Amino acid sequence: MAIGASAMAANRTRPSSTRAAPGRRRGGRNRRPPFPALAWAYLDSARYRESAQDVPAAPVGLVLGAGVRPDGSPSLSLSQRLDVAAVLYRTGKVKVLLVSGDNSTEDYDEPTVMRDYLQRRGVPERRIVRDYAGRDT
Repeated sequence: MAIGASAMAANRTRPSSTRAAPGRRRGGRNRRPPFPALAWAYLDSARYRESAQDVPAAPVGLVLGAGVRPDGSPSLSLSQRLDVAAVLYRTGKVKVLLVSGDNSTEDYDEPTVMRDYLQRRGVPERRIVRDYAGRDT
C-alpha cells in the first residue's frame, strides 16, 4: 500500500514568494518524511507482524524492496527487512531468500544491494535469488 504523501503535497499551493516555505523544498516536496502516515501504517499492520521465533518454517522467504539510498546502501526500512530475513535464514526458518526489487535503470539495482547486504550478514550467495521485476509492491 503506497501512502500518497506526494499527492497530498501536490494539492497545496506554493507561496507567492520565490523562497520555499519553511520545511519545504522548491518544487513542492516535503523535506520531512510523513511520520504520521508511517506511524499509522506501523500501528495498523501490528496484527500481521510476528517475532522471528514465531514465524512458521517455509522453504522460501520473500523480501520486498524498500528503496536504496544514493550512496548505494539500503534504506532504513529495507535494512530492517533484510536483518529479519538474515535471522530467519540463520535460525533455519527459511532455506532460501527471494529478494525482489526495482532494477528499472542501469544505476539502480535493489536486488543486488539486497544480496550484498545479506551476504555481509552470513547468508551464502547460493541461498539468495534475485528478482529484478519488483517495481511496485
